[in-house]
Amino acid sequence: MNVSSSTHFMLKRLGGARARIVARSVGALAGASIAVGLSLGADSFAGAYANPADWLPATSTDFEGETADNAPYFDIWSQEIGRNNEAARAHGVLIPPGLQAPLAEAHWSIRSDPTIAAVTIVNFDCDPTPVYADAELAILKCPTRTVLWTGPLRAIRNQPKTCFVQSRAASAPAAGPASFAAAKSGAFMSYDVASTSIKVGVIVDHRVLDECSAYLRLKD
Repeated sequence: MNVSSSTHFMLKRLGGARARIVARSVGALAGASIAVGLSLGADSFAGAYANPADWLPATSTDFEGETADNAPYFDIWSQEIGRNNEAARAHGVLIPPGLQAPLAEAHWSIRSDPTIAAVTIVNFDCDPTPVYADAELAILKCPTRTVLWTGPLRAIRNQPKTCFVQSRAASAPAAGPASFAAAKSGAFMSYDVASTSIKVGVIVDHRVLDECSAYLRLKD
């Protein structure tokens, strides 16, 4: 069993000592009938965008501690969080009471009343061979799920593994631009109305990484 690798846009290795993962929230989408929230636990949403097909950056979080913002995703990955804790302890990591071993996650959420939908990717049990790697980044295919909330009902759907961006930097970079065209590197999403899918993609050094482009259907 593998301990989770480093967080989205931040990598600190676990070599016997606890690593704190720094998460970065980077935007939300809204259109005429669709809005993307910063998190499903928050009451507020971002300002409107003219087109739901606009590419916007992902939001990342850390499951080291459960918060109001990451609770919906924390619950979705509860079994993986438990497995990651076991693997971390086996590697000598001490986990303080009330916390979990560091585990990074990235997500996008959309809202069209009365439904909220989300895509969530967890940095655990990823494919061992990176899709891309250089001195600054490592990109791996990691477990992915989509979720639909309609009132009290929740439907979780396993998706093919999608790309998770890790940074080898010693500290988290400054928040990047919300513009897909202006970004140097990062994970982005957009919503495809015709197919009821969320499109996911990754940019590396201003270049679209074709291996990371995918459509994730929210329902059949």
